[in-house]
Amino acid sequence: MRKLADGNPIWEISASEWDSTIAVNLRGTYLCTRLVLSGMTERRASKIANISSVSWSGHPFNAAYAASKAAIVSFTRSVAASAGRYDINVNAVAPGMTRTGVVGRMNEVTSSMPVDEAAVPLQRINEPEDVAATVAFLVSAGSRNISGKLITVAGGANGSL
Repeated sequence: MRKLADGNPIWEISASEWDSTIAVNLRGTYLCTRLVLSGMTERRASKIANISSVSWSGHPFNAAYAASKAAIVSFTRSVAASAGRYDINVNAVAPGMTRTGVVGRMNEVTSSMPVDEAAVPLQRINEPEDVAATVAFLVSAGSRNISGKLITVAGGANGSL
């Protein structure tokens, strides 16, 4: 099996690589959420927007990353269910390929996502502002009745598999 720079098949992922990915993505989300929720429950009418990824639905060469992002989706829904009584909305955003400093590398190695804009239904990949605008909406008054949801921002692409 060809080794890819952005990940390996599950049988080649070490326990320390697995733990590190889960710690950064899932535990980081948990710690931030836990930190802000105590003050939010007192103030009420607060918003949380977590960041997942379209890879949450599975990724053949990055199972740890996909699992951590899927866990964020479940975590988001669980927190939304418990925090709703305090008028706290909790949602997640699942960006697809986004033009950042690493897109060139991602285009070379990622087979699970469209590698060019023509392969995306809207024929463009995300700019960072596309993801930021979705987060801004989710933390605005306009999203007051949206909670426990995952919003995909991927130019019409539906996920990694």
